[in-house]
Amino acid sequence: MDLYNNSIKASLYANEATDTETREGMTAIVNSENPLKIKDICISATNKRGADISTATMEYAVNLWFREMANVLCKGFSIDTGWFNVSPNIMGTFENTNEKFDKEKHAIFFDFQQGALIRSAVKAVKVEITGETYTKLAVVKVKDMKSGSVNDLITPKRNLKISGYKLIITEDNKDNGVWFVNQKTKKRTEAFNSEIIKNTYEELIIAVPQLEQGKYKLEVTVGCNGKTTETTVFNKILTVE
Repeated sequence: MDLYNNSIKASLYANEATDTETREGMTAIVNSENPLKIKDICISATNKRGADISTATMEYAVNLWFREMANVLCKGFSIDTGWFNVSPNIMGTFENTNEKFDKEKHAIFFDFQQGALIRSAVKAVKVEITGETYTKLAVVKVKDMKSGSVNDLITPKRNLKISGYKLIITEDNKDNGVWFVNQKTKKRTEAFNSEIIKNTYEELIIAVPQLEQGKYKLEVTVGCNGKTTETTVFNKILTVE
């Protein structure tokens, strides 16, 4: 498999100014498609890379491996695959040695880091700048402040940090705001303005509304002074457990 003949396309965006500082220069954002699933990678490996097993066999084996990886991580082991490293961590503080783990105060999360093989492959990646584009509304990362989870878990009634571009929510348009869309029921739940703790072009910190268990898409809508609103939908699924 040739890991050293790949390229990434990216667009340049002018940095927005915040209330406290003026930013200069431009930022490159990868022109990413929808996230690939395990099955998609297996299809690519068998159809394009000449893997000598079937797609179904590879998908079964990969899922089996990941389930066992999760099992040993939950026993406190760290894992070094060469491609990535994973280690279990605990967030939150303990008042003394007698205090027990409390899910309301503490959280377990798994820290993923690049491994040596990925770092080696990245060195050979070519980057093609496709040109400048206007600064558009975009969510690029979501972090659950309770668990530390990035682009994955969200915790109702706890803070969520949303990073991106042109995110600022103004109150002069009733359509502005942040919504969570349940992927099964399609119910849309709004994080009201009173739940927006930080409100800048590059970062929103909100209190997640009360959500039932399930998978959610995050939507952000902006617009001011009677101008046409603009909506972005984060391209990753967020989960309430």
